Amino acid sequence: MYYFPRGAASLGEHPRAFAALAAAGVATSFTSTLMFTALGSLYNRVSDPGMGGSYLTLLNTIANMGAHPPGAALVSTLPYPVNF
Repeated sequence: MYYFPRGAASLGEHPRAFAALAAAGVATSFTSTLMFTALGSLYNRVSDPGMGGSYLTLLNTIANMGAHPPGAALVSTLPYPVNF
């Protein structure tokens, strides 16, 4: 909420700021989906067909473990309580 336009009581008062925020959300979602698909394609290429989906699952789990715990650690460092 740091970049919320000052004095804005509704979305109609600052449409460009909120449109930029919505565009950033759409771009983030699109690139996240694109990266997930690219990693799935890479894992499919390097995995052994004899093992089935086990190796794909293992690679995806390792990738998720590398992406999510750092975020959880960062959130835990936020001051508590946060005063706005």
